[in-house]
Amino acid sequence: MKTVKANRKVWQVYALTVLLVMSFKVVAQPIKPGQVWKYASRPQEPESRLIVCKVENNARLGSIVHVMITNLRLTDSTGPAKETARIAHMPLSRSAFEKSAIEVVELMAVPEGYIAGYNDWAKLLQAGQA
Repeated sequence: MKTVKANRKVWQVYALTVLLVMSFKVVAQPIKPGQVWKYASRPQEPESRLIVCKVENNARLGSIVHVMITNLRLTDSTGPAKETARIAHMPLSRSAFEKSAIEVVELMAVPEGYIAGYNDWAKLLQAGQA
C-alpha cells in the first residue's frame, strides 16, 4: 500500500511539473528576419501573422524585434466601414515578442513595406521620442 501511495505522489509531482512547464511560453529558436510567426492573435484574426523584418539591439531599449503584422481586421476610424489588413512596422521588445509568438510557420524574404515605418521610428528614437 505504501508503494501505491508513493507512486501516486511521484505522478502528482510529475503532473504538476508538466503543467508548470507548459504554462511558460518559451521561444526555443533564434528570432531572424524573414520568419513568419503564428502568434496569440485575437479570435477574429486566426490567420494573422508576425513577419520578422529586423532584429537589433539598442543600448537604451535592449533587444528589439521589428515586425509587420498581416491578416488583420482593424476598423479604420478615418472612414465608413474601412478596415486595415496590416501594420507595416511595429517595434516590439524581445520579451513582448516571445510572450506572443507561438511558432514559425513559414520563411520568406523580408517585405520592403516595413522600411518607411522603421525609418520614421529610428528618427524618433534618435530624437529620444521612441
